[in-house]
Amino acid sequence: MISSRLVLTIAIFGSAAKTTMAVDPIKCNSYQLVVVDDCATAAPLNDLINDTVTIACKENGDGNLKIFDGCDAGAAALNDLVKDKGVDAISCLDSPKFNPATGLFGPSYNSVGGNGAILIVGGGGGDCAATACALNALINASDATCVPTWQAAMNGCCREHVPGAPKRQRYLNHHDSLISTETIDGGTMDNAIDTCKLLCEDKNNCTAVEIHASKKTRNSKNKKNKKKKKKTSKGFACELHTASINSSSRKNKSCKKAKCFTMDQSE
Repeated sequence: MISSRLVLTIAIFGSAAKTTMAVDPIKCNSYQLVVVDDCATAAPLNDLINDTVTIACKENGDGNLKIFDGCDAGAAALNDLVKDKGVDAISCLDSPKFNPATGLFGPSYNSVGGNGAILIVGGGGGDCAATACALNALINASDATCVPTWQAAMNGCCREHVPGAPKRQRYLNHHDSLISTETIDGGTMDNAIDTCKLLCEDKNNCTAVEIHASKKTRNSKNKKNKKKKKKTSKGFACELHTASINSSSRKNKSCKKAKCFTMDQSE
């Protein structure tokens, strides 16, 4: 029995042309991934999988995307695209029918005669929203529900406050579990914050970011007056955290101008 959480349906109505136009995002309808208004969304999907199979949808229909032939190849191609996004794998199933008496989806009316095949995410029990957002990001389809929410800035370096812990272990910096520390050359703090957040959003296990000015370096002496030039910063350091950051610290010099942001994990 299929859980009514998620399916990406795909149908073939001819090969799609290359496109860079804005398209409607893929959304969730129960466990199905659908395009609500504009079937042009199928075109960039075809571009991404290099027309391994043809993905399209029925104009003025139910918005379902279907594959009549080659569903396994289409599922494999899509899985290759989202395999590093932490979403459930996509597999194929004959297009099912809805039984209003049970409120469940059962075997298809005709598994050979035209309903096509649907793509099940996580065997029908996956996270519909996560998969839809991963695909939307790849085709640059704008969907406000896919944009992560960030909490207000905390002044200082990111820390996890552990109530009741010994004093030296009460505020943890979690530098040992960082995804990475990225260098952002030049620009302003605001620009660095935006860039750092985008880097975090691209990692499925990122929970928080810390941005601070990178270490200042002193330029060589001016040969004319033999005075050292003023210290200048190369830019900013961006720390990508995976820990449960819930606090910040301004205890040391480098943290006094740092900013810490945590991603809203409530959704």
